[in-house]
Amino acid sequence: SLSADGKTLVVGARFNNGNGEQAGHARIFRMSPDADSLSVNAEIVSIDVTPVNDAPTLNPTSNLVLPEDSLTQIIDITGITAGGGENQPLRITAATSNASLIPDPSITSREALGTENRLLGFMPLPDQYGVATITVTVEDGGLDLNLDTTEDNAIFSRTFDVTVTPDTDDP
Repeated sequence: SLSADGKTLVVGARFNNGNGEQAGHARIFRMSPDADSLSVNAEIVSIDVTPVNDAPTLNPTSNLVLPEDSLTQIIDITGITAGGGENQPLRITAATSNASLIPDPSITSREALGTENRLLGFMPLPDQYGVATITVTVEDGGLDLNLDTTEDNAIFSRTFDVTVTPDTDDP
């Protein structure tokens, strides 16, 4: 590119040998003529851009209010990605804050849902009422693309509340 003053030329390769699209090494050459001569001053600047692991994404889920003795609930969990346009393996888990009301939910995937969606299923225990906070967590495989080496994995969680209202049982 040529600068606005018409005297500086910058030439370089865009992150040409890195790990990922936006990481790597670039060399920039800046050449500008001396004001009083025909010679050219040249500068070379090298830039290293280190890759980072962006946090995964997960859309919010609305709170739920259910009557006591409700049947199995199936909820769409959407917006699941590795984040930052990255393509990494993902681990999606769900946990409850109140297992005596709602045991840990299950997460399932179906090819028809696509890679950014999962189904979360749970059923309140019979004759129980109260509030349980459900935490859905997405963990990516990090820069090494390995879920088992957790040092570089990124984690993102969202919560929603499930309120189970009491029912008047017949005597």
